[in-house]
Amino acid sequence: SYIPETWLLGKQANHVDEMKEHTSKKKYVLKESISSGMKEGVKRAIKNNIKIIVGNSNELIEDLFKLYEVSNIRWGKKKPKYGIDFFKKFLEKEYIEVRVAYSNGEPVSGLFLLKFRNYYFPWFGGMKKELRKIL
Repeated sequence: SYIPETWLLGKQANHVDEMKEHTSKKKYVLKESISSGMKEGVKRAIKNNIKIIVGNSNELIEDLFKLYEVSNIRWGKKKPKYGIDFFKKFLEKEYIEVRVAYSNGEPVSGLFLLKFRNYYFPWFGGMKKELRKIL
């Protein structure tokens, strides 16, 4: 079974394991409170076999930085304001979470989040715009 964990933010993220157990016999579950646009996005990600890795490892930060760099170039900047060393300063810090979506092993979208209590705040992000239709 698959539950798109990365769509769960804030307090709901603490209940992912309970949701997985409760919904283990279902292909996927979409709550009524989620907007129709988000539901379609989740269904599209499931259909396209998108895998999302959540953590704060060197590999995740490097993959996120590649996406951040590509996005900055697309926005007309020669190089990003912050380099890879800036992001690596936050390696394994408990108040930082990195989320990267992969398609066939290739990073396609990512977020660099600040965590405060049970709340998550996006700080940096990036994506390969040409692959947006599969996300």
